Amino acid sequence: MIETEESYTSKTSALDLEEPIKHETYGGKRVKRGLFKSGTGIVINADVNGSLQI
Repeated sequence: MIETEESYTSKTSALDLEEPIKHETYGGKRVKRGLFKSGTGIVINADVNGSLQI
C-alpha cells in the first residue's frame, strides 16, 4: 500500500495528465456538482477524476 496526499486531486485534471499539486492555473474545472471538464473539453464524473489523481 502506498499512502498518497489527496490535496488538489479534485482541482487537477487526470485527463490532461496534470500532477495533483498546487498550480497557478489549472487545466480543467468543475462545471457543476459532480462534473469535471478537462482542459481539452472532455466532461467526466468529478469523483472519477479525483480518484484517478490519487
